[in-house]
Amino acid sequence: MSHHLTENAISRCLIDDGVPQERQHLGECAACRAELAGLESSLAQFRGSIHRWSEREHYRSWCKELSIMNFDNRLKGMYGGHETAAGLSSVVLHVAAVALLLVEANQEQGLHWDLAQYTVAFLALFAGAHLAIRRFTRS
Repeated sequence: MSHHLTENAISRCLIDDGVPQERQHLGECAACRAELAGLESSLAQFRGSIHRWSEREHYRSWCKELSIMNFDNRLKGMYGGHETAAGLSSVVLHVAAVALLLVEANQEQGLHWDLAQYTVAFLALFAGAHLAIRRFTRS
């Protein structure tokens, strides 16, 4: 083969489907080898570009999924900037509800506490709830 390989022949050699004469010509002809090397380089760069794009898109979709699951962003603005007041109100209501349930349960069993015992129990329950909230808001 004294002439250069056609584009189809170089493509066949690229995918290892070239006939023996074409492969032999590649071994002897620097111009055809350079053409094949340029094509291989272009394909490698294209493959790398697609791989980077794919990773970036995967990362973006992962971040989007994560932001959907992020409760802080979902609830942001729900209380009009008064999140602390809403949280404290919630704690007070829950502590009061638990205190009332304790009072009801104790009265059904015939236990009678005086005002000091109710106050201490309420404060202990409130302090426990406050510490738990502080611990979880730091996380």
